[in-house]
Amino acid sequence: MDVIKPETQRSVLELQTDDIFAFGRLMLCIACNNYNAANTLNKGLELVGRYYSADLKNALLYLLLVPQPGTVKSIDEFISKHAASHVMDSFNSSLLANDTLEAELSRELENARLVRLMTKMNFINERPEFDHNQQWSETGDRFFIKLFRDYVFHSVDENGHPVVDMAHVLSCLNKLDVGSDEKILLVSRDENNCFVVSYKEVSTAAIF
Repeated sequence: MDVIKPETQRSVLELQTDDIFAFGRLMLCIACNNYNAANTLNKGLELVGRYYSADLKNALLYLLLVPQPGTVKSIDEFISKHAASHVMDSFNSSLLANDTLEAELSRELENARLVRLMTKMNFINERPEFDHNQQWSETGDRFFIKLFRDYVFHSVDENGHPVVDMAHVLSCLNKLDVGSDEKILLVSRDENNCFVVSYKEVSTAAIF
């Protein structure tokens, strides 16, 4: 293993100090939105103190001031003294943004699933040209799809008024999607036929 000579070690520390100073100049230029701010440090720091927080000004002072004899600046010390709390705030904001994005994507995923279900139902329902064909909704197991459509979208209250309840629609479609064992009563429009079936049975009838 190579041994770093003291002269080389001092040179490395000096280069690190130069890097820290250059980092401070860059931050100052960005804060002032002016490249020349690095050439007029006092004016730049005065501007920062006027428009930004004291934490930012103190951080710039640490980066830009010449260290006392016998002391060495390091980026680790800068982070621990001036940036740690703000790093955590930024990290928390990033996590919150990710959670928000995931929630929005989940909503879109759910929307896609429900659209797929409604598309299948509309492919099957109201196809009189296939009367007595077991593959369509006028007869056989697919008849449940027609009754389920009415149960979800064409429900009426005790006064015969249409029930427009989005929560009811979403709940029914989600239970259909997962194939719930919950039972529901499906009644034909002429009230001559009624069936007690599960969402799972309706879901099975919708497969094609």
